[in-house]
Amino acid sequence: MIVLYFLNKKDYYTYELNKAISEFVQINESTAYAIFKKLIK
Repeated sequence: MIVLYFLNKKDYYTYELNKAISEFVQINESTAYAIFKKLIK
């Protein structure tokens, strides 16, 4: 849900989105990229 929240605000590059999300929740970088990949499909 937090990923969709940020994407609703503006377009992000993957690294930039991961950094923004990391300010609110602890998430492993590889986990974040797996989530991003699934959202793209």
